[in-house]
Amino acid sequence: MRVSTLCEAGAFPCARAIYESLLPDLQSRAPGNELVESLVGRSLIENAEGHYEKAALLAHRGAAVFQKLGDRDGQARALNDAGFARMNAGSYAEAAQDLDLGLRLSSHSGVAKAAGCILNNHGSGHY
Repeated sequence: MRVSTLCEAGAFPCARAIYESLLPDLQSRAPGNELVESLVGRSLIENAEGHYEKAALLAHRGAAVFQKLGDRDGQARALNDAGFARMNAGSYAEAAQDLDLGLRLSSHSGVAKAAGCILNNHGSGHY
């Protein structure tokens, strides 16, 4: 069973334990997709459980790994997650910064899905 499936089922403690067990080894290697999936996955769990600052921190770490990998779309998606967490925390100015940068990156990635998510969250921050 994939960790994302556990998250979708709401089994956050189990998913968190798996991510936490993987991170030390993944962080000791060259940056890769498994590391960024673990960081962003943990971020989504923390956000769902109301730990917004930790969620934003993990999403920013994921964005930094995506940047090292040269993946602008992934970086934009991670910044969207960070912005969403900051918006949930009531840190609207910081959320707008994350979302604006994510939107700029997504406009260069050629993938429209990230831009749609970012615009939706950006609009929610102004609601």
